[in-house]
Amino acid sequence: MRSMKAMIGGMAGGARARKNQAAQAQAQQQQAQGARTSQIDTYNRAVGACMEGRGYTVK
Repeated sequence: MRSMKAMIGGMAGGARARKNQAAQAQAQQQQAQGARTSQIDTYNRAVGACMEGRGYTVK
């Protein structure tokens, strides 16, 4: 009887750990996406400033 409870408890703990790992991985992906978006925005502003410096109109 005790080994059955231990097995069920171990399975529940493993499932919880996998769920936590999945949530952590998703958070890291969102953070990486935000960093890429920020870098792209910075690049676009720099290109716009360069083009305006050369006399082009940038929207």
